[in-house]
Amino acid sequence: MGTMNRFQEKLFIALGFLLPLHGAITVFFPELRFWKEGVLVLFLIIGIVVTIRQKKLFSSITPSEYWAFGFLIWLSALVCLNPNIQISSLSARYLGLGFLVFLIFGRVLGGMEDQQKIRSMYIFSWAFLWGCTVSVVFGIWGKYLGGFEVLQHFYSTTISSWVPGQVLPLYHGTGEAIRMQGASSGPIEFAHVLMVGMAIILFRFLPIQLYQGKMKWFVAALAVLTFFGIVESLSRAVILILVIWMLYFRFFPKGVCTMPSFRKTRVWILLFFFILAGGGIFLMNKKSVQRLSDSDHFIRPLQAIQIGIQKPIMGHLGEFGPAARLRNLQTYNNDQAPIAENVFADWFAQLGLIGLALGIGFFVSLFRDTRREHWPFLVATVLASQVATIYDMTPISISFFLMFAFFVKIRTIFLYI
Repeated sequence: MGTMNRFQEKLFIALGFLLPLHGAITVFFPELRFWKEGVLVLFLIIGIVVTIRQKKLFSSITPSEYWAFGFLIWLSALVCLNPNIQISSLSARYLGLGFLVFLIFGRVLGGMEDQQKIRSMYIFSWAFLWGCTVSVVFGIWGKYLGGFEVLQHFYSTTISSWVPGQVLPLYHGTGEAIRMQGASSGPIEFAHVLMVGMAIILFRFLPIQLYQGKMKWFVAALAVLTFFGIVESLSRAVILILVIWMLYFRFFPKGVCTMPSFRKTRVWILLFFFILAGGGIFLMNKKSVQRLSDSDHFIRPLQAIQIGIQKPIMGHLGEFGPAARLRNLQTYNNDQAPIAENVFADWFAQLGLIGLALGIGFFVSLFRDTRREHWPFLVATVLASQVATIYDMTPISISFFLMFAFFVKIRTIFLYI
């Protein structure tokens, strides 16, 4: 194995392990808060080198990559046309990061042999799962073992979650309920990152040896721990997605690349744990039950669409989400700003009909470029994007779009290898 391949593997390990811990890194080591950008730049350089070396560049590009490239071109054009370059650029960072990640890893993986791609997938997946495990353990320590009290006087000068300069919130209070966030920057980010960790286990992106013999119980233990973190986050969307996945594995096993004996074991372990932990938490906390009737996820997308209709072609780039919060904080000393709470509505409001069409075209093309074994994850991603602007949170955006790149570039049934 060459020096370049070993270097790439180390980058995949770093990216996989650190993504679930990004919130804690930002708080405890603010000087390292841009570590992910550094890793992505290194992968970008590798991708450029691979692209230059490829003799048949255009024949290796998939339709979904063309859609992603078109999305970034339109986004860049809107940034250049916007009078407030600082705010529009910040908004573009959140809106376009995932598509850029998809293109970068499309080029990196495109220059690898099949076995190298598979090994990269295994290495990233295993490192990511361990990162999720550390994040959940950190959250348990904070919520149940006195960790929050230990750190109650610790303040951070960087923005990690909702408010800058806050006490590190190892969990968030929501009325009587307490939402764990682990080592992430909030419970929503925590839940969706762990959702990727569960997909890694359920869809068996790990070496087959880990699903056999005594090792399968070790993997099952990691699955239960990861699922516990999701339940503790009180993310209604991700919990529902996991229930759908469990039913899918239980009643539609054909065509799913998993070990049959382990499939049955993990499904019933997780199902039992959901009834015991998830049901108990929701029923014992009145606020959790009340949140089921929360109307923000319906009202805010409609409000975003109404605003988008005012400029249906060019959109209102920078008027929603983190960029708008920063602008209002600088101008009015108030970080309140509209949130679309729906990725498609956000694209329409900020990027107009062209941006929305390019984004939808990307996902449609992604289904066509991807094996059916991975469709449950793609469907879950689309569902999750309809109840929150999840790509505003960079660890989610990077994790999801990197998984998409693996799906598209690894066409063999690598799960059996």
